[in-house]
Amino acid sequence: MAPSITLKYSLTKDTYRDATNHLARKVSGISLGMSYLIIWVALSFMSNWLFSTQLMPGFPSSARLVLAGVVSGVIVAVWASKVRKLRSEVEPQEVTFIFSDLGVEKRTLHTEGKLEWKAYVKFSETDKYYFLHYNSRLADIVPKGAFATPQDAASFREMLTTRVRSAELDPHPRRRFLLLLILIFVAIMMVVWTRSVWSPKSHQQGPAPDKAGTSGTEPR
Repeated sequence: MAPSITLKYSLTKDTYRDATNHLARKVSGISLGMSYLIIWVALSFMSNWLFSTQLMPGFPSSARLVLAGVVSGVIVAVWASKVRKLRSEVEPQEVTFIFSDLGVEKRTLHTEGKLEWKAYVKFSETDKYYFLHYNSRLADIVPKGAFATPQDAASFREMLTTRVRSAELDPHPRRRFLLLLILIFVAIMMVVWTRSVWSPKSHQQGPAPDKAGTSGTEPR
């Protein structure tokens, strides 16, 4: 039986924020800020379509576009504020893990318990963190720099990879490609909107008046 590995670190709001940013980039391939931008552009497109076809079809196009951007910006801002609030609620504390062949012991400020390795459905990693996933929304954070020695870090990795399914270094290449296609599509639609809003409108002129008068007959 391999010796147990003890890991201790301080979980602060900054650590939690950094870890969640790493996890967001790992899952989607883009930063959280870029995710907000894509969502804002997509919502602006849908809002503009809704305003132009359902709510205010007679409204000027430029005003509709500005209103769609403002409404979408408010929605994204509310969502971002909820994410920031969730991060701010993290209570600074000391976290201790003891990893062994039998399972994992975890101690935090308010909890203490033992887990079997099968409690984790998978693990993923970045250059700074391991994420031990209970499900798609919940994971334990294990900073790579918190191991006491390089030998402990190597032993933990060997223990982890033999007991928990790896999400691999790049687990979602298709999702990243899909996000790239969505971003390109949204950018093209924004260009089309801009051209339709700011380009001069063509006005059809009526038929030229008859030189001989309003009627088409020759004067007698």
